Amino acid sequence: MKTLRLWEKDHSLPTELDAYFSADPVTEAAVLILPGGAYQHLSEHEGRGYAEYFNSIGMHAFVLRYSLDPFCYPLPLLDARRAVRYLRFHAKEFAIDPSKIIVVGSSAGGHLATLLSEKEEKFPEEGNDAIDSEDYHPSAQVLCYPVILSTGPYAHLDSFRHLLGERYNERNHFDSSLLVNQNTPKTFIFALANDTLVPIENTLAYAKALAKNNIPYECHIFQEGGHGIGLAPRLPSVRLWTTLLRNWLTENGFLPN
Repeated sequence: MKTLRLWEKDHSLPTELDAYFSADPVTEAAVLILPGGAYQHLSEHEGRGYAEYFNSIGMHAFVLRYSLDPFCYPLPLLDARRAVRYLRFHAKEFAIDPSKIIVVGSSAGGHLATLLSEKEEKFPEEGNDAIDSEDYHPSAQVLCYPVILSTGPYAHLDSFRHLLGERYNERNHFDSSLLVNQNTPKTFIFALANDTLVPIENTLAYAKALAKNNIPYECHIFQEGGHGIGLAPRLPSVRLWTTLLRNWLTENGFLPN
């Protein structure tokens, strides 16, 4: 693992990217991983754990340690945009294809992945160097039991409290199912039917929005597992999600046949 600093040393954001390079790469596609943790902490098994899995199937992986509470929106989104731009800017150096950068987000990290795909507003912190001239939109997104809904009985409100801080009352503008647009990339999504922390209504609402906007997607709902299961090593039926994902990556040209 190699740690990369995304911004110049005198920049106010100290965000870092942990690079995990596969010893035996089979593709130039790469994954940018956004761990979950309710915008309050980062879950290692959804970061390094995922990176090691992607390395094992021949993909380079990068884990973003994005800004967390009390560093609120738009800082996490700025970090995610910068990470995609950074990978594209250094694509030749990292031996990756800039047109094949897949964002992988779990729980609140899944919500951040959707903001990366869907939010179009510009911020004063952007556009200050050559890296920021790169496009920040991911080529595809993989969402693992994502936080989507920002209001109502199925919303994980703590995620929005940590993300928005004093702007918490604006959370209705951060419902990802309402933000799907023509820039939303093809999507792989899975969730657990008995998840009581982030209920499957989040995933179902997002899948419905993707369908309404004609965005290609694949969605899997597993019977049991709860929340935050990551690679699900102790759940034989659920851990098949990585096999399903690998097939999806192959069918969409990110992995060789």
